[in-house]
Amino acid sequence: MECHIRRARREDAEAISRIVIAALRASNSQDYPAEVIAQVEQRFSPATVSALLDIRVVFVAVNQDDLLGTRLSGAYLSRPGTMGRKSAGN
Repeated sequence: MECHIRRARREDAEAISRIVIAALRASNSQDYPAEVIAQVEQRFSPATVSALLDIRVVFVAVNQDDLLGTRLSGAYLSRPGTMGRKSAGN
């Protein structure tokens, strides 16, 4: 699989939200109560992510039109199962 890194666009907000929430659930759900996870999920809704694109530099990793991961607010988050795959140029 070949992927590329590019700056996130507004139309990526929904996919970024899904990736962040999936990563949150996979990595934190055993350590925090469900209500805490739900609160954090609200901070990464598609609308909130879309607003973040106006004030932060956000990157995404894509394979054709499939968004695989994102670099957001100092954290690297990837869709479960895609970590460790090489991007083009690596």
